Parts: sequence; structure tokens; C-alpha cells
Amino acid sequence: MPSLVYLEMVYLLRGEMGAGKTHWVKNALPQYDVTSPTFSIINQYADNLYHMDLYRLERDSDFLHLGLWEILMDRGNTVYIEWPERLPKRYIDLIKGGEYQEISIASRHR
Repeated sequence: MPSLVYLEMVYLLRGEMGAGKTHWVKNALPQYDVTSPTFSIINQYADNLYHMDLYRLERDSDFLHLGLWEILMDRGNTVYIEWPERLPKRYIDLIKGGEYQEISIASRHR
């Protein structure tokens, strides 16, 4: 469970399927109705607050059509990204040029 959540930051949430990445976001944002963005891909909870699940994205053009670049370019946004390993390199470079935190989540149920 997160102890501190900072605004204007990108959180890269890593973990196996079912490890609890969305649950982590729910705990980080108890004031919002956090739901899994598995099918919507991007959930927006407030003006500058986004939660993304990139598991189903495969091509660079998928990211472009979703407007992900624009969301990440706005340093005033707070963004939670599940499956960040799917991001194209230029997106990772953009994220690592600002405030970000990588979080690894391990499943307790094995």
C-alpha cells in the first residue's frame, strides 16, 4: 500500500497479471472510484489525474491515437501506468526526463 502519493508524477506500476496494480492505485486514490482500465485503456479521475493499462497495446500507433503523448507531455498531470514495459522507448525517455517513480508489485497468491 502506498504511503505517500505525489502530484505531478508518473507512476510506472510493474507486476504480473493479477499482482494487484489496480488495487495499489485504489489505495493511493481512496477519494476516487478507481476501476481497472483494462478495457478502456485510460481512465481519467480528475482534470489532471490518469490511470492507464497498456497491456493490450502493441504498436506505436496505438499510443499515438490514444493521446498518451499529450498526457505525458503535460508535466502537471499525475499518471499511473500499468504495464509500462509496453511503452515505446521515446515515451520512456520522456517520462524519465521528469518526475517518476517505478513500483514493482508482487502477487501474494502463488
